[in-house]
Amino acid sequence: MIKIILLFAFLFIIYNLYLLFAGPKIVMLQNQQQKNYSFAQDFMYENKANNIIVGSSMAARMNNDFLPKDFYNLSFSGGSVLTGLEIIKKSGFLPSRIYIENNIIFRKKILKCWIVYFIQYYGKLKNIYLH
Repeated sequence: MIKIILLFAFLFIIYNLYLLFAGPKIVMLQNQQQKNYSFAQDFMYENKANNIIVGSSMAARMNNDFLPKDFYNLSFSGGSVLTGLEIIKKSGFLPSRIYIENNIIFRKKILKCWIVYFIQYYGKLKNIYLH
């Protein structure tokens, strides 16, 4: 019985040391909303880049491994450009460039929202970016 307990303790310690030093990263997200939250939190708290891509699910499907290190893809599956722009605004971070992917510009509802957003924030963005 003592041999079994010692063997268990030894294997348990070895396994925990492996987890501590190898640090396997879990990247499996359960759903689209969780993936969007993860990208938003990653941008807000860790990865700020000089060039930011915002857009819809088309830009979100890009393979980010091909992007240079000074780019960050803040596009959301099932979301819109406005979500990414709002996150940038709330973060207080001023990127050098914002690249906008928009594949739904001619839908009336979305266009109406964009016009309201544009009118509401144009003055603020103009003061920040065009001095």
